[in-house]
Amino acid sequence: MQTECHFSLSVMCDDYATHILNALRQATLDHIQSRTDALSTTYRGTRCHVLDALRSVFGLVNDEKTHITMEATFTNSPDDPVGARSARPPVCKDCPSDTSGAGSVRSQAKHGEPDDTAETIGSPLRTRKARPYDVRARIAFYPLGIVDYAGHVSHVVSLAQQGGLYQTASPYGAELFGGVQDLFDTFDAILTYAEAQLEHYVLQVTLSINSPTKEEELS
Repeated sequence: MQTECHFSLSVMCDDYATHILNALRQATLDHIQSRTDALSTTYRGTRCHVLDALRSVFGLVNDEKTHITMEATFTNSPDDPVGARSARPPVCKDCPSDTSGAGSVRSQAKHGEPDDTAETIGSPLRTRKARPYDVRARIAFYPLGIVDYAGHVSHVVSLAQQGGLYQTASPYGAELFGGVQDLFDTFDAILTYAEAQLEHYVLQVTLSINSPTKEEELS
């Protein structure tokens, strides 16, 4: 099973395009497929590689002074060879958005390179520990195609609580706050659980860093 992440970055400065494009070009994209259009980027590969790539691009765009947000949607899809090139955009199979339209997919795996992306459930993220900085986040988890979804949603919230990141419930999810490494470790735990327990799911994530708005101004 492959993980897909569709995301958009918002950088609150005049030269936002330069910030975003430079981060996308420099991000670690080993063994994943990547497609960028005028509105967003999609990463597709094994869970740990997709999370590493997303954390990489978010860290690269962070200049520690500009307010930046990211909207990301994770889901799962059937396996395809990671090194394969496809004319199909990397969208979720069997979803309403699945089409056979043309689009290019860029893979960082070299032609003929062995596929060493196999991993065990719960394996740690593979890149170096990220540069430490705090992130405010909101998550919303949607088990799809089942009636008894509430237990799965509650378990995902409990995973955030176990990671020490949980702040409060919101009308559409849970508010989290903590270090970027702990946050992505929690995303890894949530996606590991979802892969093991559900045939299909969606995890929506909002990230915010360097916000000029102070916590006390929100209450």
